[in-house]
Amino acid sequence: MPLSKFTIQKLNKDRKKDIKSFYKLNSYSASFIGYDHAYILTLEDKIIGAVIISYQSENNRYALLHGLFIEPSFRNKGCANLLIKNVMREHKHIICFAERELECIYISNGFIEEKSDKLPSYLIKRYESYVKKSTRLSIFINNDEDNG
Repeated sequence: MPLSKFTIQKLNKDRKKDIKSFYKLNSYSASFIGYDHAYILTLEDKIIGAVIISYQSENNRYALLHGLFIEPSFRNKGCANLLIKNVMREHKHIICFAERELECIYISNGFIEEKSDKLPSYLIKRYESYVKKSTRLSIFINNDEDNG
């Protein structure tokens, strides 16, 4: 299916329930954590993917990309790349904690793998809490001023 058939929408605050329902329907755990921006990928008005970009406060330079989920039947078709590229046009400094198996998605979108000492202090505790749940996490950072 051509990627041009998909639509990306940035959700308003009153539509956060739509993304929460999508995650719940897919037994995926993700939540809003601060100053959030939620995006959905749709096909014929059906949500098939989502991602959340969160800032801990309005003044933070780096955003945390999390909650990236694509319905299984749409994986390996470029859908995650579509969402990531869209998010990168609006948010220039992005950090993601992702399973090592997903490294190719982030590297192909201009992220670099980093060590935890490169994290801003306000994200270190969050990373440490994620690592307690999954020791296979890597840190990916996109710091590209010209990625839009």
